[in-house]
Amino acid sequence: MNKQNKPNKPNKPNKPEKPDKPDKPEKPDRPNSLSAILLAAGKGSRKLGNWSTVLSFMFQKS
Repeated sequence: MNKQNKPNKPNKPNKPEKPDKPDKPEKPDRPNSLSAILLAAGKGSRKLGNWSTVLSFMFQKS
């Protein structure tokens, strides 16, 4: 007998998407987070204009 009448097994249910990390607060409370912003800015874009944006953002906060 052929098993054609057997219903196909559904694929594994997709796991609910979990956020990797909670959103960090906008204000850098710790100096480590500020350096992390600089590193992220450097990795995200190598354009010099991006660094000027980060620097101006830092001076506005302080």
